[in-house]
Amino acid sequence: MDLDKPFVFKVTGIIDSINYHILSPIPLNKPNSSHRDSSKNIFKENMKGDIIGFYSKKHEGIFTHNGSFIHFHVVDDSGHTGHIDNITLNKNVSIYFPEF
Repeated sequence: MDLDKPFVFKVTGIIDSINYHILSPIPLNKPNSSHRDSSKNIFKENMKGDIIGFYSKKHEGIFTHNGSFIHFHVVDDSGHTGHIDNITLNKNVSIYFPEF
């Protein structure tokens, strides 16, 4: 795998614990608030789910956050998706990479 090229990957299985947030629109009466102020924060334990990860050394601050080469989202057991803030994976998860 060429780590100089961006790629997406998937992790699936049981998530021991996870904190994530789902973005909500910023209220019109609070235009100076951040997206985190109106997001829904969720904590779950022992959840079956999928993690979609993005990796790139060349897109820091574009589709990864500043200071990071990775960005993760979760699809939870009820079909919601959100940005992962903190996660502990079960040792029996599977990871999938695209074929190159």
